[in-house]
Amino acid sequence: MATWKLERALPVVGEYDVVVCGAGPAGFCAAVQAARLGARTALIEATAGPGGVITGGGNPDIALFYAHEQHIIAGIGWEFVNELARDGWAQIPDFFAGLRHSQLGVRVNWPMAAHYMDQYCARAGVELFYHHPVADVAWRQSDRTETGAAGIALDGVVVGTKSGLQLIRGAVFIDATGDGDVAALAGLEYELGEKYTGEVQPGTLRFYPIGFDLSEIDENQVNDAWAAARERGELELGDYWPEPRGNPASLFRHLGNNFNHVHPIDGADSRNKSDAEIRGRSSVARVSRWARTHVKGAENFEPIALGSSVALRESRRITGLEYVTEKDYFSARQWDDAVCYAFYPIDLHRGVRQGQEDQESLRIRYLEKSDGKVPTVPFGALVPKRAVNLLVAGRCLSSDRMANSAIRVKAPCMAMGQAAGAAATIALENEGRVRTVDVGRLRNLLAEHDAIVPGQ
Repeated sequence: MATWKLERALPVVGEYDVVVCGAGPAGFCAAVQAARLGARTALIEATAGPGGVITGGGNPDIALFYAHEQHIIAGIGWEFVNELARDGWAQIPDFFAGLRHSQLGVRVNWPMAAHYMDQYCARAGVELFYHHPVADVAWRQSDRTETGAAGIALDGVVVGTKSGLQLIRGAVFIDATGDGDVAALAGLEYELGEKYTGEVQPGTLRFYPIGFDLSEIDENQVNDAWAAARERGELELGDYWPEPRGNPASLFRHLGNNFNHVHPIDGADSRNKSDAEIRGRSSVARVSRWARTHVKGAENFEPIALGSSVALRESRRITGLEYVTEKDYFSARQWDDAVCYAFYPIDLHRGVRQGQEDQESLRIRYLEKSDGKVPTVPFGALVPKRAVNLLVAGRCLSSDRMANSAIRVKAPCMAMGQAAGAAATIALENEGRVRTVDVGRLRNLLAEHDAIVPGQ
């Protein structure tokens, strides 16, 4: 690849105590918590607004706040969904009704969720930078790690704007990008995909259709029409998931939610993500033409809303001081430095590619109620190796693929974000050095701010 050297003095557009990159579930909670604790806080987001997969990703179910009828995640995330529900913009299920895990998420109205997140940030004093993708980082080597080894200290993040590249400086940084962009740009270690093949989980492009009468939809006719169209080559593997098992008629009951699988999609590669968006829209178009042509009662079918991007399930996992494995997760390991709980089935979606119809499409393992234990997330999994003043939160925490497939869901990400935001404010007292954070003090601080802390 040819290179071009660019030397330019970048304008500094802000200096903050805490800079949070990524305004998804983790970043939103991190920024609000840091600001509520008095830190001058910036929240930087590449897209038009907050919420990540809840809003732009078109998946508005926030799971899981309860485990086996036990309340395990509260704090800012729980406060947020209850405020939405109070005003009629969220549906909180009955956690004691014996529902399946897929029915236990809190469903929110995504436009209103984004608006309420804006308001939460405004009330806390968070300065918002939407449409500011992180393009690079300003970092330096430091010998300030507690082991004596050289570490990476960040001075600022370089963002792309309509005015060109700009620099936002900070004392402590939180990478909540989901893809681990900040940590990777700083040269920190990470894992991506399956160890030997590099395979990553497929993404999903959510769409909302209208123009059909559910009372006229015959499930058997739909499924037969789908099978025939697949045989003719009008539909492709991945237009519906899970194939060959499953029920394509769910398209009409669930309104395009979690319907397709877009593969391959590498969240660490912008060109790959660009291609995935094209493939995702092509898939929605094929399904829409099929419904109009072959489904009785859907002659006027049309998609009227589309997620702003293909929602990812997997990207970089930053290597941290602690590493959560599938065994740790499934045995509900109670880490000494636990900052929150996480509860969801191991949920690894497999790629669906032409010629691999018989490939296992999902690996799922449910956590049993047995001894009442719930998995925990250690603070060390939020602290990247060699990082001096950087934390991670959300999907990019330090873990293996299988554990990550469960911890990555929204409610645990909110809890991790709140923990990272609180930890960042403590680190400010020691030049931003995140490894010096007293975990006992952090746990107490989280409890004071209504988070549920394991063992407290």
